[in-house]
Amino acid sequence: MPADGSNGAVDPNFPAGLRIQPSSSNRPRPPSPKTTADPNSQTEPSDGETPSWEVDTAQDIELYGIAGRIWEAAYLLARYLVPPSQAGASLEFDPQCSFFPSPGQAPLTIVELGSGAGYGSLHLARQLVRHADALTERPPRTRLVLTDLENVVPLMERNVARAGYKEATDILDARVRSLAWGNQAHSSSLIAELQDDDRSSGNPITHILCSDLVYFPELLPPLLRSIISLSNPTNSDNRIEQSTDSGPQLVISYKIRSLTKEQPFWSALGSWFEFGAVDCRTAKGEWHRFGSEGADYGASVDADQELFVFVGHRRPDTFDRLAPERDTELMQGKRLRPCAESDSYELETPASGQDYFEWLLLSNMGAGLG
Repeated sequence: MPADGSNGAVDPNFPAGLRIQPSSSNRPRPPSPKTTADPNSQTEPSDGETPSWEVDTAQDIELYGIAGRIWEAAYLLARYLVPPSQAGASLEFDPQCSFFPSPGQAPLTIVELGSGAGYGSLHLARQLVRHADALTERPPRTRLVLTDLENVVPLMERNVARAGYKEATDILDARVRSLAWGNQAHSSSLIAELQDDDRSSGNPITHILCSDLVYFPELLPPLLRSIISLSNPTNSDNRIEQSTDSGPQLVISYKIRSLTKEQPFWSALGSWFEFGAVDCRTAKGEWHRFGSEGADYGASVDADQELFVFVGHRRPDTFDRLAPERDTELMQGKRLRPCAESDSYELETPASGQDYFEWLLLSNMGAGLG
């Protein structure tokens, strides 16, 4: 099944037997961090009610299927996507969130895959505006790109407009683009667009954001291909080269639903990325894995504790590698490396060993995983 559900194929947002309900009506309500946001900002509700972009509905689910629902790990991610100066009032993170530029820093370009209703990106957009308003000097403008299948674009555009970010400002340039997982043309087109903005031949993306995307086994290879493609360094010839830069930071929020089906993705990702789970603590608490306690996202103590936020970067030895064409080889962690004496590539299998995700589960850091 093509990842984009085109040419008559079944739309992956509408799997057989789909029966899901909106999550926002009974979602956890975490404490709001202290901010210095303008109380008259158009991105804030004037009557204290939840902004409409933060609410998923039965109507959206009927129209957009899975993409119309806000999934559980997105709420955890929202707790992480706050400026470190504001997060300290409730939780301290390790590593700290790196999505908030300071004056004089290079601009950020953040691409979210599988944005759906856009909850994660739009929460981040609100925090970026608050962060800039709290500074005496303006930080560089951040480009934020929401992506999903072509038939989800109207949902993303609607919610971007509802949140108040349809028009670019000197703080934020929020865009909506169609990008099907595994579609190299879509990834290349997006990178080329961002390069044209920068008049650069390198990869302009600084962060790749994913939330609640690891679920259906048939979608995991195309998802991994898009992550690899968007994190590759490129030049004007689109040929992958070695780089001294660590490349875009990858941030993934995740809820375990079926370890048997989902663990192969994490093992394969570990062939390309060095990544680890975010830890957190309160002012008087001990460090623990973020998401392992209900209080981390405003839920009760006995709430589901199968949530994670992972942060990673490309492994330095993968910058000149390509993803193999066969999905089975990709999910086995294999890679294509350039031949020394020609322009061709040959298949390689990296040294095996216990992968990080397996270690995380076995080390009891994922307490309550059952």
